[in-house]
Amino acid sequence: MLRTIAREAGKPIKAAQAEVARAALAFQLAAEEASRIGGEVLPLDISPDSANRIAITRRFPIGPVMAITPFNFPLNLVAHKIAPAIAAGNTVIHKPSSAAPLTAL
Repeated sequence: MLRTIAREAGKPIKAAQAEVARAALAFQLAAEEASRIGGEVLPLDISPDSANRIAITRRFPIGPVMAITPFNFPLNLVAHKIAPAIAAGNTVIHKPSSAAPLTAL
């Protein structure tokens, strides 16, 4: 992966290593946030009429997410778009830059 990023984006290996590390962190953080997406239980005791009542909120995926990514950070920018979308339960359609096709795929 490092050499592919270096070739396609014209980056030094050290910069490619940093990009891979940031992309892995993006997926790790998105996975951690996925466990907190459940919803909330809120008390509705603002008035006497709603005493002893609660509201339950739930979060649902909104559907397909379209991700278009440039060539300059072909892995990191893909990760920052795809990881949160998957963590929220959405499907993703990804259109990578034609200048960095293998890395982005």
